[in-house]
Amino acid sequence: MKRCAMLLSLLLVFAVNLAFATGGTPATNAGSSAADPRFAKMDFLMGKWGGFANGTAGQGPGGLEFVADLDGKVMEAISTQQFPANDKHPAFTYRSIMYISSPTTALFVDNEGHVIHHTVQVLANPRRVVFTSNPEPYSPKFRLTYIDMGGGKAKCVFEIAPYGAKGYTQHVEGTGEKQK
Repeated sequence: MKRCAMLLSLLLVFAVNLAFATGGTPATNAGSSAADPRFAKMDFLMGKWGGFANGTAGQGPGGLEFVADLDGKVMEAISTQQFPANDKHPAFTYRSIMYISSPTTALFVDNEGHVIHHTVQVLANPRRVVFTSNPEPYSPKFRLTYIDMGGGKAKCVFEIAPYGAKGYTQHVEGTGEKQK
């Protein structure tokens, strides 16, 4: 039961933070805005974002920033989320970082000890970046899609496929606007 609650908490936090929610501060900003040219097709993600996420997994604000680090060779998605106490959990601060080490691979880690490897796809029409978790035995799969809507706006969709399922179910959708 505790593992199920922990996984639900992870899914909610992962989706809300990465769905451009507002209000938090990035955990760290050691990077710069000069990303490696390999990331040019993902450049619409760079910077601080604000917005709101809503869905079956929950809703709420947080903070998200994409920065270049390690001499521009890695993109980081840095997020912090404050969760108020409710009937399911006490108040807590959740932090996560997704390291995008190439235009095709990423690693998600958080302050609860989760580690999720992703395959990254950059697609056109509409311009979007899709993070799909790599298969793990007896584990669900996760898919996170950022869609460039132009004008400094983006949409994010977070989906889950239970272990053994063929299709994904949408859990959270959010829209965001790049902060100035």
